[in-house]
Amino acid sequence: MEPKRQKYFTIILIMKDVEFKSLDLSLVKPLVLFQKKFFKQLNGNIFYENEIIKNLKNKYLYIHLSFIKKSIVGFLIAQKVLDFFEIHSLFVSPDYRREGIAMRLLNEFIDKCKDDKIDRILLEVMEHNNAAKKLYLKNEFLIYGERKGYYLIGDKRFNGILMKLELK
Repeated sequence: MEPKRQKYFTIILIMKDVEFKSLDLSLVKPLVLFQKKFFKQLNGNIFYENEIIKNLKNKYLYIHLSFIKKSIVGFLIAQKVLDFFEIHSLFVSPDYRREGIAMRLLNEFIDKCKDDKIDRILLEVMEHNNAAKKLYLKNEFLIYGERKGYYLIGDKRFNGILMKLELK
């Protein structure tokens, strides 16, 4: 019982030190560098500076960042398409996982979508990414399809699991 209580207090302390901010132009380069640092863990699925700036100006891109001691430790990137958003990437540095950061990024995004009267949120997750699937299922996302062999990593193919959250 005591170890659980200790972990709970550790999470509170870490979350107290975490800042959450929307992306602005001053944070584009640090975000790109952070993504490049974790290129392999992101399976090469990164956004580059010119792409971010172009979409940020058009207000089609939603990017929310988490920081600890002024360093990026996580982000959520989504793109608006008509009346829905598609989450392209939700990532937290391996050193800060299982501390509630991804949950907070996702919950803030869901709240924003509800406030903006967005109909649904779509995403795709690699079939073996059980932590991500668990996070989304916990937040009432439903599996609605699969893309067979969609991801190619090295010489292996993996399925993409399609998930959605209906907001209306």
